[in-house]
Amino acid sequence: MCRTFTQIIQPAVTALIAANYLSVHMNVPWPMLPWYWKVYRAAKVFLVVLMFPDWIFIWALRNFIVVLRARDRLKAARASAHSEWAAHGDDPETPPPWRNRTRFFTAVDKTDGTPMFPLDVDTTIMLITNSRILLPRKETIEGLSKTTYLGQSFAAFELSVFLLKCVRRLVEGLPLANLEVMAFVHASIVIFTFIPWWYKLMALDEPMCVPIESVESVTYTYIFGNQESLYTLCHLRGVPTFWSGDPDNIFVMPQLDEPPPSAPEPAYFLASAAGIPFIVTFGLIHWLASSSNTPATEAERVLWHGAAIAITVVPTAPVLGYLLTVIPILLGNDEWQLHIMIIMMVLTGTAYVVAQVILLAVTCISLHRMPFPVYQTGNLPEFFH
Repeated sequence: MCRTFTQIIQPAVTALIAANYLSVHMNVPWPMLPWYWKVYRAAKVFLVVLMFPDWIFIWALRNFIVVLRARDRLKAARASAHSEWAAHGDDPETPPPWRNRTRFFTAVDKTDGTPMFPLDVDTTIMLITNSRILLPRKETIEGLSKTTYLGQSFAAFELSVFLLKCVRRLVEGLPLANLEVMAFVHASIVIFTFIPWWYKLMALDEPMCVPIESVESVTYTYIFGNQESLYTLCHLRGVPTFWSGDPDNIFVMPQLDEPPPSAPEPAYFLASAAGIPFIVTFGLIHWLASSSNTPATEAERVLWHGAAIAITVVPTAPVLGYLLTVIPILLGNDEWQLHIMIIMMVLTGTAYVVAQVILLAVTCISLHRMPFPVYQTGNLPEFFH
């Protein structure tokens, strides 16, 4: 028995769409955007996730680390505010009457109610401690999200079914099409990406606002991605999608001096190190697929093989570069630290982008002449076709 071309393409495309849906948690967008700008931004994000799912995984880990740290600080600020209310004879569980009219999530209001810009964590903590704002209830925030646990669970179920079908074919010794391989690795890494993001809400385009006096230092909170160095934050009215709230970046250098006891490890480095096993696995799946008969020509096989090796090795570059910068420090030449990181990141980053483009190109080119074993179903039940 054989399966049709549609039976090959449709589940793979559906899995890629579901993977993108679960991978990207849009932050607070710019208010009052025209529909065509929303479509453009969504398409841009979709393309980034399609090309760099392992980068999204690192983003999720980095975001999760920052959120855990911010959560503890917000809890401490709220406890301090409750203690102050109690000292003044107020009920710590009931905010003052004016708070019932305050709407807060991430934005500061102008006097006419137009959102100006999000709050950063430090400013939010200051306002909570001084009894200026009150964090919203969990149910209130969840009501603004454009997704539900049911929708997330259904998308995760669809991915799991697709993964099961692919694994069953591999167990039976049947090859996968290049598109199925790409969808398989996307779905695999998305399952891990979704773990730290299970409780993160998606597309809060109706932010709750808090009217306060002008505070020049107010910038962002609840922010996810890594463009911190690309924007003047207080001039933005929305939260960029790829934002993490972590001030560290790829060029953070190790220091031999003993850090303060309260200084946390850079979230960027921790996320990169923790994500290496998963991302290497992501690349190895591509590499193992290149050993099969799936690529139709020898040129395609060579390109796929080389690109798979690149996306397997390149993600280790940030951690390797971070460790290599210790050598100039030990030799007494601090100037070479930044040079090492720049050279390594530019070279490996370029190789990574080229490799992902090659994989996508080979996947698309090979669809019109897939080898016959890809169509075979062997003894698989109809459900696994």
